This record gives sequence, C-alpha cells and structure tokens, in this order.
Amino acid sequence: PVKMKEGALSKFTLSLYRNKMTSTILLKMLFNNGLQQHSLSKKELEAYRKPLIKGKTDALYYFFTQLSKLFPNYTTALKNLNIPIMVIWGKHDKILRRENQKDNVLKLLDVKKEDIHIIEGNHFVQEETPNKITTLINKNVTMA
Repeated sequence: PVKMKEGALSKFTLSLYRNKMTSTILLKMLFNNGLQQHSLSKKELEAYRKPLIKGKTDALYYFFTQLSKLFPNYTTALKNLNIPIMVIWGKHDKILRRENQKDNVLKLLDVKKEDIHIIEGNHFVQEETPNKITTLINKNVTMA
C-alpha cells in the first residue's frame, strides 16, 4: 500500500466512501472483480456499505496515513513456518493475480506442488465455492 499524506485531501478522499452513491459504485467494482458466479444482493451490499455510510472511515484514514508503510517484513517468519501449508487461488482472481505472485509465494512458503490448488472462482473464492474449499482443507488435514 502507498501511504497517504495526512490532511484535508486524505480526509476528503475517504469521505467519498460515506457518500451512498460513491460507496455503492466502489463496492460493486470490488465485488465485480472479486466474485465470479455470485453477485451481491441488495441486502448483502447494504451490509458491506453500512459502516462506510455511517462514517466509519476513521480506521481507514489511520491505516492509510499512519500504518501502510510500517508493516514488518515477514519473510523470515514465513520461511520458518513448520506447519502444513496449502495455497488455494481463484483461477480468475483479478485482485491477487496468481501469475504476478506465484513464484514469490511458492518460494517463500516452500509449498509442495500437490498442495497448490487453482480452482474456478475469483478473489472471494471461499464465498463462491465454500464446499470445494472445505473439502480441500479437510482432505489436507486428514493427510497431515
């Protein structure tokens, strides 16, 4: 993430989320890129939008102005994991693009080829195909 500068422009940008039309457009864009076979119902969209409309953007402001460049480098911790690791990617994920990240992730996590699963879906593959995800996890747990 890119750190935003504190001030009026940052607060204005995040205030756009509080506008019902803007938050609806932004959320629909996110979920259109994230979901392949499921679109949000009005009720679901409202549940995601409600905190934004109520002005619950202070945490976003704090994150983007104070924390976004301060994340530690987890490379050493990830390389030293001593637990079974499985990677599940949505085949059509436009947010976490597999082709851009796979080499780094696989090298960092030292994942076995049989523990990499690319399944039909997008970014929210766990919501699109929960039964498939559950089956993969349960199969992996029983084999460990």
